[in-house]
Amino acid sequence: MEKKKFKFLRGFATRAIHSTIPKEEESRPITSPIYQTTSFDVKDAFIKQISPKYIYTRGGNPTLHELEVKLANLENGDIGETFASGMGAISTTVLSIAKKGDEIIADYELYGGTQGLFNSVVRDCGIKVNYIDMTNFDQVLEAINNRTKLIFLETPANPTLKITNLEEISKIAKEKEIITAADNTFNSPYNSRPLEHGINFVIHSLTKFIGGHGDAIGGVAVSKRSDFKLMTEIKKNAHGIGACLSPFNAFLFLRGLKTLELRMQRHNYNATELAKALEERTDKIGKVLYPGLPSHPQHELAKKQMDGFGCIVSFYLKKGTNVQKFLRNLEIPHYTVSLGDCDSLIEDPYNLTHFSVSHKVKKMIGITKYMIRVSVGLENVDDLIDDFNNSLDLL
Repeated sequence: MEKKKFKFLRGFATRAIHSTIPKEEESRPITSPIYQTTSFDVKDAFIKQISPKYIYTRGGNPTLHELEVKLANLENGDIGETFASGMGAISTTVLSIAKKGDEIIADYELYGGTQGLFNSVVRDCGIKVNYIDMTNFDQVLEAINNRTKLIFLETPANPTLKITNLEEISKIAKEKEIITAADNTFNSPYNSRPLEHGINFVIHSLTKFIGGHGDAIGGVAVSKRSDFKLMTEIKKNAHGIGACLSPFNAFLFLRGLKTLELRMQRHNYNATELAKALEERTDKIGKVLYPGLPSHPQHELAKKQMDGFGCIVSFYLKKGTNVQKFLRNLEIPHYTVSLGDCDSLIEDPYNLTHFSVSHKVKKMIGITKYMIRVSVGLENVDDLIDDFNNSLDLL
């Protein structure tokens, strides 16, 4: 009987905890060691006239390699490349696929940093970016032409939590021979795996859920073996640009993976309960946005392509509310950017994550001065609900 691949033999948590690379060292450590070195002795490879596996950490390192293999495994992909940040993963992937004279299709509702990249560096490279509503398939088809090389999306969108239909976008792209890439940071591979829906490349800011503790910055791009040629180009450019992840941060992300399933279960639960509680506060809150609520316009689609609804809850305080007073009166969440930490984090996207986005685009996609985005942490959910209710009561 043919032996099954390890990734299909075990559950998510087992694969996240145990190494997928055999330990060759005599000591066989349980925790993956940190290869904190810049260079590797290649004398044996030189003598045997074979290509050495590792030469210089910018081009490869055993700690990084184990993380890449494990992340590809959890995404049900085959190949991964790590980067110094999520933006490093996005920029290198995009610029490896699209060249001068090419065009990209992206949703209006993207992370502010991604929009900043597209509107400056990508456009300065002679690549045109066409923004559309990715949920409107007619707009997708109208935006496609013979210069379109990439469709880039994130789902749920930041910070509106709009859900994009991955299978439909993938189907359209494949018919037109266009590459697709999805930023899956908001989900983590525990909640969603876009490759399973036909997407070519999945990107993460490892800084968020994979690390989970707010102490390391990194990124990754993952694909299936069918996109090996393009992934080879991404790897080559990553090494050339020098946006490599440090071995120590790779170690922190490997550590974070060991608790990813447990943390995501708690994130999902806490966010769902807080979203329900906030939706009941119709006296102070106008609208709550969370894919796990039946009131979300794409709740059914979210149930279809997500295994959990994530930790991000966005909502609108009623017009005229003193937003700064509400934020000041909260005791548990930290007012800051980022997400996916054990601690709850809160921000107003208008002034923080999307401050560089034009007022016109903010207005079009619904980012107002009364919008709040919460990254719900792992605290006791009753304490979180009490904290939010107390702050609302003081308004």
